Amino acid sequence: MEQKRVVEDLSFAGIVAIASPSFAPDGQRLAFAGSDEGGWTDIYLVDVTGDSLRALCRDIYHDHEPDWSPDGRHIVFSSDRWPGGRRGRYNLFLYDLATEQISAFSHGEHSDRQPRWSPDGKRIVFSSDRAGAYDIYALQLMGERTATRRLTHVLTGAFDPVLLADDQHLLFSGYESGGFQIYELAVDWADSAEVSYQRVEEAQAEPWSLASLHGQSEVASQPYERKMSFDIAQGQISQDPEFGTSGGIQVALSDVLGNDQYHFVLSHIAASRSGFFDGLNVALTRFHLGQRLNAYWGVFRLNDRFSSRFGRFVREERLGAHVGLSYPFSQHDRIDTRLSLRHAEIDRQFEGRKLSGWLANNYVSYTHDSSLWIPTGPLEGQRYSFGLAQTIDFKTSRRFNITLFGDYRYYFRLSQRSALAVRLMGRRSTGVVPEFFSLGGSWTLRGYRWRSLWGSKMVLYNQELRFPLVDRFLLRFPFGAMEFSAFRGALFFDVGNAWNSDFEQWRAAFGTGVRLALGGVFVFRVDAARRTDFKSIDSDTRWDFFFGWDY
Repeated sequence: MEQKRVVEDLSFAGIVAIASPSFAPDGQRLAFAGSDEGGWTDIYLVDVTGDSLRALCRDIYHDHEPDWSPDGRHIVFSSDRWPGGRRGRYNLFLYDLATEQISAFSHGEHSDRQPRWSPDGKRIVFSSDRAGAYDIYALQLMGERTATRRLTHVLTGAFDPVLLADDQHLLFSGYESGGFQIYELAVDWADSAEVSYQRVEEAQAEPWSLASLHGQSEVASQPYERKMSFDIAQGQISQDPEFGTSGGIQVALSDVLGNDQYHFVLSHIAASRSGFFDGLNVALTRFHLGQRLNAYWGVFRLNDRFSSRFGRFVREERLGAHVGLSYPFSQHDRIDTRLSLRHAEIDRQFEGRKLSGWLANNYVSYTHDSSLWIPTGPLEGQRYSFGLAQTIDFKTSRRFNITLFGDYRYYFRLSQRSALAVRLMGRRSTGVVPEFFSLGGSWTLRGYRWRSLWGSKMVLYNQELRFPLVDRFLLRFPFGAMEFSAFRGALFFDVGNAWNSDFEQWRAAFGTGVRLALGGVFVFRVDAARRTDFKSIDSDTRWDFFFGWDY
């Protein structure tokens, strides 16, 4: 610890989790709680070199938190092997290394956890909920009986006790002001106000056992029968003064394992009966997720009406199919590829002409994601994705465009609930008909109208300090109450631009915002921003409202 150097890195085949390591007094052996691939937890003993691994108990019970006695002859640990273990209770047990026998050290309808020997070996301190909340107790063996002394009275719990070398002071962990702190307590062993006694033989009881099965057992298997059920079924309707009324439904089905999924979307944007078919949108996608290589395919017919970046009315129709593959290298890394073939028809009504053709598009990307999330978005780790895409005229084999894109995000965790988030994103498209990218709005460049900046080249840098405002608050109404679990604040700076031929200047803004988690993807975001050209600051404050996670 003092040298800040890793001396040995130990791992063992078949043990998937290691906890509560405890060194023997001679420093040559190590005891720890290990969980195997079947989920069973046992106490293991190993040399510091990683050799001679052996399990001490080898049974069906869950054993945790071992600690060596100062003389190296015993190991105390917490286990559910007492009869109350069926109900989730844990008590203290003693393992004799010479005889390999286990004896009970405490018993009762409560949980005794995290035992630690005193330096002189006369006592064991531990955390227990025998009085309700977890408090620190000391247990001393006195011949044929034990004396248990309560040392703390803490409403929010006291954990992980350690007696110092003088045997008169105790360190423990306690919860206060939203976090765990380490506390020191002077112990008066002469105070007998809260001491209870118990005969040693009372703690001895036969461990609980699994019920035996009677009769004949037959092993049979049958093919898995795939049955689909609804995961999502929802609809919506909207009204726009310019584009009229639209509505649609979304349905998702999957089997019980989630390996096979169907996603179906149906919507309609026609303004009259005569345009019913022209305004129909339908898409169906099938996902196969049962193997490591995930695959999907789908067909679609999509129509859209929108205003171009010049404020002109445009209608676009896309009819086609697509297929994609996703291969994960690990829990955090994957490679994705997709191929689509579509017939695209763009009606530029303000010009009185139509553009149409069969287009083939394919892309490949590499993605890494090791971020840790809270209800409003990522708080720690990093995420990045880089890729290449191209679009080709299927009939003439002429390349329409080729697009490069990259997105890198890093989250510097400053404390348990605050972080500095940075994002650098860039895209570029070249070709006969390049792709256009937009900036503006709450998720890209705040302080600028949504999609107000357009171009075949785009670069964006975001920097945001995220911090808590209110952890939880409750609104009560006559008909009930609404509870919100995350109300957070942000200070941000955004800079970037989108352009075609020549880069003009950087567009930048800074400001502050709040986020309110309403559940799932519904995070209400409000940002107030002021623009700057790095020479002066705009006097107008621009507001952005958005539903979605932080980037």
